[in-house]
Amino acid sequence: MMVQAGTQPFLRLSGVSKEFSTRERSITKALEDITFDIAAGELLTIVGPSGSGKSTLLRVIAGLLPPTAGKLTLRGKVVDRPSSEFGVVFQAPVLFPWRTVLSNVLMPARILRLDLAQAMQRAMELLETLGLRGTERKYPYELSGGMQQRVSIARALIHDPASLLMDEPFGALDAMTRESLNLELLRLWHTSRKTIIFITHSIPEAVFLGTRVLVLTARPGRIAGVVSIDLPHPRTIELLASDRLGAYAARVRSVMEGRHPGAAFSENHIRAS
Repeated sequence: MMVQAGTQPFLRLSGVSKEFSTRERSITKALEDITFDIAAGELLTIVGPSGSGKSTLLRVIAGLLPPTAGKLTLRGKVVDRPSSEFGVVFQAPVLFPWRTVLSNVLMPARILRLDLAQAMQRAMELLETLGLRGTERKYPYELSGGMQQRVSIARALIHDPASLLMDEPFGALDAMTRESLNLELLRLWHTSRKTIIFITHSIPEAVFLGTRVLVLTARPGRIAGVVSIDLPHPRTIELLASDRLGAYAARVRSVMEGRHPGAAFSENHIRAS
C-alpha cells in the first residue's frame, strides 16, 4: 500500500533517531535516521535482528518514548505524547490478575472517561469477535496464554483507536495458537481496516500478515529496505507453505542479511520487491 503523491500519510516519521544513556554515562544509539510513511488502513510488519530497535521504534510511534532527533506526525500533527489514536499490544498480555476479563478490557475506557454503558457494549462485542464469549467473569489465571493475549487485544481496541501497535504479541505462544491468532488478526484487520503496525522476529509471519515488510539493520536500527507483499486475500494457513510466500521470505531475509540492498525507503514509498 503506497501513499499517492500529494496526499497526506496517516503516519510519517522524518529523520527519527533515538539514543539512551547507559549507567557508565556512555551513549547507546538505538535508532538512526528513520524516515518513512504509513498509509491509513495498512498492515505494516517490521522485522530486524535482535537489538535492532524494533520495540524502541514502536514505543516512539506510540508516544511512549520521545525521539532524540527527528519528528513523528499523525495525520499531519506532531506526536509528542501518548495518544488515544493508538491501541498498544505488548508481547506479554500485562493483565491485572485481580480483575476479571471484562474489567481488564474496560480499563482504558475508565481512564479515558468514556461512556461506560457504550464501552460495556463494545467490550462484549469485542469479546465475541475475538472468540472470548463466556470469559467475561473469569480471571486471567483461568485463561490460556492465547486467550490472555486476545483479552489484551480487546483492551487495546475498546476505545476504537485508529491504529493498533503490536510488539511481538504472539512470540511466546505455541505454533498452532500463533497461527490461529494470525488468522484472527487478519480477519479483524479486514473488517475494521485499522492501521496496524506489527513487530515480529518471524520472517514468515511478517510476510503472511503484512502489506509491506519493513526491514531494520542491526543496531543502530536503520531502514535496510522494504518489501511490498502481493499475496491474495483472504490468506489461509496453507499459504505459509507456499512457494510464493517462501520467495517473499527469502527476499526479506536477503535484505536483512545485506545480500540484497533493498530500495531506498523514502517518503514516496519506493518499493523493494
